[in-house]
Amino acid sequence: MIVSEENSSIVVYVTYDDELPIVGVEVNVSANLGSFLSKSETTDSQGICTFTYIAPVVYEETNVTITITLSEEGYKDVTIQSRVTVKPRILTVEVSVYPKIVISERTANISVHVTYNAQPIPDANVLVTASFGNFSDSALTDLNGICEFVFVAPPVNQEINVTITVYASKIGYVESNSSVTITLKPGTLELEATINPTQAMSGETVTLFVDVRCNSTPVENVWVNVVSDVGNLSQYTNSSGLCMFTFTAPETTTKLTLTITITASKDGYIETQKILYLNVLPTVGPQGGGFPLTTLLIIMAVILAIIVIIALLIRFKIIEITWGEKET
Repeated sequence: MIVSEENSSIVVYVTYDDELPIVGVEVNVSANLGSFLSKSETTDSQGICTFTYIAPVVYEETNVTITITLSEEGYKDVTIQSRVTVKPRILTVEVSVYPKIVISERTANISVHVTYNAQPIPDANVLVTASFGNFSDSALTDLNGICEFVFVAPPVNQEINVTITVYASKIGYVESNSSVTITLKPGTLELEATINPTQAMSGETVTLFVDVRCNSTPVENVWVNVVSDVGNLSQYTNSSGLCMFTFTAPETTTKLTLTITITASKDGYIETQKILYLNVLPTVGPQGGGFPLTTLLIIMAVILAIIVIIALLIRFKIIEITWGEKET
């Protein structure tokens, strides 16, 4: 049994009457497949000569016929044949994936090790595919027979098993493959929201900050919808998982509590929701008997105008003020 592309020694013994070695016999060899480093040799003092046979590239077990011809003056020429089997070199592929449970849009590292006869195979062509999604990538193994890939999980809305298959090939070797199964799961969105100010005055501008994450990692392009008594607002989160809304607190003459419902959703994730409450106060305290601030300002302006007019009338002596003693 000879391995594809490997060298093997073929030894020829030449004797007379099965006992006496014959020196100087010319021996010629040939094969229907493969080649020899030298096709002609001469027997030594022990009637022996050795040939180096280079097996051909085969991708399945193949029989090779080797023909040996002996010729020597004073002897009849002899031709014999020998059959050998050349077996292919089959690559061994090992694949590992970490982690084996991957959330939508997260990554997993794929490591591929290609060997033959426990020896690393450099420059092997490696192709990686997935049974779900559009993932496909290729690379060459390094000197250690290793190459690495990064798998990005597609969005899934329910748990699904995916098979990662690796194909390895190289000229002179039989292509081989290996596979591993991983599990994809939808992520669970985590929603944090804050309001500034936490208690607003009537007509005041209010800012709502929303932070969306999954396992503490920001999630981009999440659709955030805000529903409140002052209307509906919506937008996508940025690359940091953040978005911001502004609105004006409604005019009110009494204390008012607004209900703000925030919903975050994205394909491949479990939707989440949060409810906040915002107290809106009138511009003048809620106790009875007071005036709105605008009314108070108008009254103060009128009083000030009257004081100024009276002062001017006195200065220009249009109005005179005198003091005297009261007669008894």
